[in-house]
Amino acid sequence: MNPNKIVYLGLLVAFFNVSFNPNLVAAPSLAEASPDGAVVASNLEASVERLLRTKRCVGCTLDGANLEGADLAKADLTDASLQGAKLKGAHLEEAILYGTDLRAADLRGAFLKNARVYEVILYQANLEGANTQGVVLEERYFKEPPPPVGSRVRGIRG
Repeated sequence: MNPNKIVYLGLLVAFFNVSFNPNLVAAPSLAEASPDGAVVASNLEASVERLLRTKRCVGCTLDGANLEGADLAKADLTDASLQGAKLKGAHLEEAILYGTDLRAADLRGAFLKNARVYEVILYQANLEGANTQGVVLEERYFKEPPPPVGSRVRGIRG
């Protein structure tokens, strides 16, 4: 038998087995796989739920997550990406924010008192009314433009 026909028949059988077996879970698309082949977490809701339960999300991606009013006090968000996340009124007291990407995040009215902040990205983040008592926010974290006028950001060194 022709080797090409064997491959074709094998693929056809695999297709029918997968297509008509309701117990199988769909494989991730190529868009959901990283270059090294590891599957990237695609379920934002599950990641948010895990963060809220464990208060740990080291290196995770929560871009655009809705965490308004969430209790994230003492959470470890080292190297996490929360670009465009909704953190309005969130409690981040004493949270660990080392290398955290909060670009364009909504932090209005968030409680960041005594958060451990180092090398964070706050470009275009909205910190209006945020409580940053005990936090040193260096201007370089904002990478121009500065925070909105009227923001109660304290501790910015010039």
